[in-house]
Amino acid sequence: MGIAWIKRFAAMACVAAGVALVCPLHAQDSGSGVDSAMLEPGFGEGDKWAAGVQRKALEGDAKAQMLLGSFYEVGVELPKSLSRAVYWYKKSAEQGNTEAMMYLSRLYENGGENFPANKAESDRWLALARDGGDVMALFRKGYAYYYGVGEKQDFTEAARWYEKAADKGMWAAQYNLGVMNQKGQGMPADMAKAAAWYKKAADNGDERAYKKLALIYKEGLGVEKDQQASFAWYLKAAESGDARSQSYVGLSYLLGKGGAEKNEKEGVRWVKEAVDNGSPEGMVVLGNMYLTGQWIEKNEEEGVRLIMQSATLGYPRAQALLGMLYEKGLGVPPDPEKARTWYGRAAAKGDAGAVKKMKALSKE
Repeated sequence: MGIAWIKRFAAMACVAAGVALVCPLHAQDSGSGVDSAMLEPGFGEGDKWAAGVQRKALEGDAKAQMLLGSFYEVGVELPKSLSRAVYWYKKSAEQGNTEAMMYLSRLYENGGENFPANKAESDRWLALARDGGDVMALFRKGYAYYYGVGEKQDFTEAARWYEKAADKGMWAAQYNLGVMNQKGQGMPADMAKAAAWYKKAADNGDERAYKKLALIYKEGLGVEKDQQASFAWYLKAAESGDARSQSYVGLSYLLGKGGAEKNEKEGVRWVKEAVDNGSPEGMVVLGNMYLTGQWIEKNEEEGVRLIMQSATLGYPRAQALLGMLYEKGLGVPPDPEKARTWYGRAAAKGDAGAVKKMKALSKE
């Protein structure tokens, strides 16, 4: 649990719990049912907000109790104390807060300073959270069955638990069900159902699903082919930072293909962004642009550098292209041995053009 997350959650919890910035609360004011040793005995002038959270927790507000526990766990707003964190998480969990149950499960699973791990307690709190319908607990059960972690691997059971989490809107479970339907794991393969689950995951912000849907619509896998829809998902993936999608979007704009309207300015911009993000595909596209002077000012040295960089990263198309440059002496001095070396590397990775070239060279 990161500090930034604590800050964001704190703001939401205060609104939900109605926490006010009130005067400090001392241990002797703890009221019935609360161990005064689990309270912060006094707050400084700048701690009114934390004091307000503690007061609300004492009044029995489950969200404030969980928030107070998180303060103690991470050492934000209050001194770090795992024993106090557990105490307040339990107070919250006893009121049915499944998120607090999950925090307890994690704490008992990992342990910490002066707090030994306890697998039995971790499993108990996880089961209680799952019985209470906690989405992460449901997901973890599916994960356990899918990978055989703590459970015998069983894709049918994994799908059953993932679906429980997916029905509550969990994008990771929705994405995993897409994968399982696509691969036929625990169920007959069904691309239409896979596409539907990927769409739900994408609508909930799972960026991995963007590329899945882009390919599904491009190839017509379980849905009708739709190049415009495919490009829209590739563009969404590109906007989320996926370098390979950025390269695809750039080339689509440059050529006016793949569902994109031709736009050379946008094409160059996206290709350059792909290269900046380390895309070997983008490096080949931009390298070719510099070599030919198409869509950009010609610069053979920069073109060769980019293609070399892509080839060094192991991209077969770049390796085959570099072989051709050395064979023909384009942008580099002719070098038959280097040409053969790069053709060979590309052929070893299955590049059809390089395989054909190596066969031709072997006859010379």
